[in-house]
Amino acid sequence: MAFSVAANAITELSFWARNETGTTLAWRVIYSDATSVQGYISTTTEYQKFFTTGLDQSKTVATVGVFGNNPPDAVYTTFVDDWTLTTTVPEPSSVVLLASALLPLAYNVRRRRHTS
Repeated sequence: MAFSVAANAITELSFWARNETGTTLAWRVIYSDATSVQGYISTTTEYQKFFTTGLDQSKTVATVGVFGNNPPDAVYTTFVDDWTLTTTVPEPSSVVLLASALLPLAYNVRRRRHTS
């Protein structure tokens, strides 16, 4: 799954996964600067929800992936479903603060145009 979002804005990055044999899976998050973080999860034959953790809050997430870990001669399938990426939304007070800073600037620009 490819996208671009600041890691410090992510409140949840999760997915559901299962494997026919209940084997270990690997997940990897690749940042826009080509560095990455990864982890391992143990699955069962039933879907389970997993959360990625340990994101570097100073970076931008570019890609997320999940990889099966089956023996080379195995013909097992890994299923991944229902990706969730939740980001923070600015608080209303932040929007009000921004507007209170921009309104005087807009007033000054308008006043200068009318006096010229």
